[in-house]
Amino acid sequence: MLVNNIVVSRFLGLCPVIGATKRIAAAFGMGIAVTVVMTCGASLCWLIDRLVLLPNGLTVLRLLVFMITIACLVQIVELCLHKWSARLSDELGIYLPLLASNCAVLGVILITALYLNPLSGNSFSLVETLVYSFFTGAGFSLVSLLMAGINLRLQGAPVARTLQGLPAALLSVALVALAFCGFAGLRNIP
Repeated sequence: MLVNNIVVSRFLGLCPVIGATKRIAAAFGMGIAVTVVMTCGASLCWLIDRLVLLPNGLTVLRLLVFMITIACLVQIVELCLHKWSARLSDELGIYLPLLASNCAVLGVILITALYLNPLSGNSFSLVETLVYSFFTGAGFSLVSLLMAGINLRLQGAPVARTLQGLPAALLSVALVALAFCGFAGLRNIP
């Protein structure tokens, strides 16, 4: 969540972090939606991969099945959010359906399904997948909330015209990334 944050250490999922963080409520809603899709998607894809694809030798279909699973989960989250909080759903706008192609969500699913756990050296278990994906989503939420706070502060600040908008947002993400590097310690900085 802090040391290996997917947004600031791997720079995955920057589009919704920069675009959907104009208000704290929108950033919080986006963070919850990403965490739910990431956790449910990673665990569901892990189960599909281990119980269906690997035993039947269908590993070539992994990416397709993972993308379809993510798209279905995003639709479910979008419908639930629209039903329970139509205002937040409208505020998130296009960024909510774009979760289906969010590289952070797909990245976590691919990491847990295909790669070895760096702590144990074995492939991820279902429990490790749940924990990893949940805390990765929580890290995404944390960075989204931080960026929303920074964006709110920048709205009232005197910023040079050439730095307004995207340049200020990218500089803010870079500074947040540097701050998160401090959690890893100086020995891990190249």
